[in-house]
Amino acid sequence: FDAPFEVIVADGYSDDETWDVLRAHEQAGGYPYRLKLLRNSARGIPQALNLLVANAIGEYIVRIDGHSKIAPNYLECIVAALRMSGVDVVGPHIKYLPSDQTLEAEVIAAVLNSSFGNGGTPSRNYLLSAVPVKHAVMSCYRRKVWEKIGGYDENLISNEDFDFDYRANLAGFKVYAAPIPTFYPISRPNLLALARQRWRYGLAKAQLLRKFPKSLHIRQLVPILALPGLVLAAYWPALLVGLGLVYLFITIAVLMHSDLAQKVSGLGGWIKTVFIGISAAMIVHFIWSAGVWCGGLFHVRFPSRKRTFLGSAPRGKNY
Repeated sequence: FDAPFEVIVADGYSDDETWDVLRAHEQAGGYPYRLKLLRNSARGIPQALNLLVANAIGEYIVRIDGHSKIAPNYLECIVAALRMSGVDVVGPHIKYLPSDQTLEAEVIAAVLNSSFGNGGTPSRNYLLSAVPVKHAVMSCYRRKVWEKIGGYDENLISNEDFDFDYRANLAGFKVYAAPIPTFYPISRPNLLALARQRWRYGLAKAQLLRKFPKSLHIRQLVPILALPGLVLAAYWPALLVGLGLVYLFITIAVLMHSDLAQKVSGLGGWIKTVFIGISAAMIVHFIWSAGVWCGGLFHVRFPSRKRTFLGSAPRGKNY
């Protein structure tokens, strides 16, 4: 990138030596940018984002989360898009990478990269050109957008990015999803971790719907209504079997058209792969839906980021 820029990192008191690694880089210096390190005492995502932007001096804000990778031309492409007339907020193409080389991790990434697993949102599927959207995943923006709408809502446990983009649209700013560059989030390593993530996303969605009821999209309404249907299907075995067959055929099609297809061999390998795929898809749809219902009807809240279910600080998750 040929223009001056800075890199600001917010660490939420992570306990996996992240802070020590960052300090070592800061002291080593020699980078073509200014590196600034901040401590996020609140440890929440929206609090971290507001802290970062408040300490930034640049005109363009490019968000990059931990547990991810970016393309070499990422910064160049994002800023080029933001410099275009009429573009205030822009998000990259999203493609999940498996957290490791286990079959479970690779299947989860394959499901999330499919329209079946991601709902067909523009940012998560291939585009030929930039398109206007209500929400661009991993959105980057002109600083004036953050200032005008009052930053990120720190009352949200998640979905702070959707809320930000939605309010930006309401304020008259133009939000776009772009075909390039690509942002590579690292997907969860196993089904249990995926379920915990989707449960949190569901609770956050319920929280957001109370704030903006009209933000609900038809593709989100389908799994929300499908969960009660699944419960009712337990009383009609034929309906339950039919639903299972739909998931089976769609999952097989998704996996056969993924990068994973060339790695799986033998009937046993495919049976295990499809089983994990169906499980991942049902977690993405129904655990998320359960979170929406519980968060909406019973106002269930996700545990504080400062403590886990066992009462200790989560390791390595707070940056």
